Amino acid sequence: MGDPLICLICFDLNGTLIRENSWQNLNRALGLTDEEDLALLRLYQDGSITYQEGLDRLLRLYNRNGKFRKDIVEEALFQYSYCAHAKEIVSYLREKQYQMAIISGSFDILVEKVAEELRIPFWAANNRFVFDQNGTGTSIECFGNDDVFKEVKLEEMCRTLDIDITQCACVGDSENDRKIFAASQHGIALKGSPVEKDAWKVIRTLEDIKIII
Repeated sequence: MGDPLICLICFDLNGTLIRENSWQNLNRALGLTDEEDLALLRLYQDGSITYQEGLDRLLRLYNRNGKFRKDIVEEALFQYSYCAHAKEIVSYLREKQYQMAIISGSFDILVEKVAEELRIPFWAANNRFVFDQNGTGTSIECFGNDDVFKEVKLEEMCRTLDIDITQCACVGDSENDRKIFAASQHGIALKGSPVEKDAWKVIRTLEDIKIII
């Protein structure tokens, strides 16, 4: 049986709606080695650097070879494929008249593109690219840690829709989904993900949402 109080379905992006890891794809396209990518991630995870400090280091690496350009960024990020049943479940939820959103720790141009393709009206991305008039990247702006960003944006969307945050179901597979799982009390985790134990429900594929909602 579905929960009759749920009005908004909020999706994560990477690994939930699309298969690809957008950060990894972008870093490779802009000249980072997998070792450099992993080293930066570990520094952030163990608290040695903040999220913004990690972005600052990334920018220095991006700029060392002149590849931080809008055309290269878009080519790297737009090579994505949808997870199984992603398009079908979004259509199903639309027919059931649920509101839908994407809140992601990825990049604005990617999240916006996916939201437009899937006709999902609400979206938010933690990272925004800034390019100059020639298409050269100058900076990446961010809110801060992904988990805090997701909770703040979900709260904002709920205020816009005039609903309580507990009327949301949040679908995700990442550690940065824990806060919105806890806040909404309706976290839906993909089986095998690190947030499975934090979830209200666990699904094998997105199609299983039909059983819940």
